[in-house]
Amino acid sequence: MENYKGEKVVENLLKALTYVTEVINIISKPENKEKYSFLIYNTTVCVYNIIRFTIKTDWTKNYI
Repeated sequence: MENYKGEKVVENLLKALTYVTEVINIISKPENKEKYSFLIYNTTVCVYNIIRFTIKTDWTKNYI
């Protein structure tokens, strides 16, 4: 993994979260819910892994 800092990290996080949001929208459609409902949990784990290091006091200012 490349060692990004500052604005580049925030841009990449927002891009990753955009993709995850698209996936959640597809999974949560009524016709897909029964078949793919287990993926909602997996997706939330992925989101946590993407943003866990930013859940610190110093990083919150980047999202304002």
